[in-house]
Amino acid sequence: MRTSLPGIIVGLLAVMLAAGGACATGQEHRLVASDQGRTVEVALGDTLLLSLPENPTTGHVWAVDGDTSPVTVLASEFSRSHTDRMGASGVRTLRVKPTQTGTLQLRLKRWRSWEGNPSVVERFELTVQVRN
Repeated sequence: MRTSLPGIIVGLLAVMLAAGGACATGQEHRLVASDQGRTVEVALGDTLLLSLPENPTTGHVWAVDGDTSPVTVLASEFSRSHTDRMGASGVRTLRVKPTQTGTLQLRLKRWRSWEGNPSVVERFELTVQVRN
């Protein structure tokens, strides 16, 4: 069976879109704890990848603080620094996508959700300017 080049390209694009819009996504902006308080400029469709130190065995984990409607949290994953040590600290990586244009404050807190706001031990904040 012989397939034309345009047919292959159309098929490949269809597979990429079905796999989460890989060809329709924007840039990925990697941010770490030292970016605290920074202002970042992104386009609608871009993704913020926030990597922050965490030790979930203490019960304190990172979460979006306040109104989450200006963003969608696509993923939240923890990776231990030392995979052979139980209870080891590591890095929480949050993949966040802005859902609207304008300036938004992205606030995170490291807390024990079942204990409420008095359990917050750390905060992280970014100003995100989202353009079309």
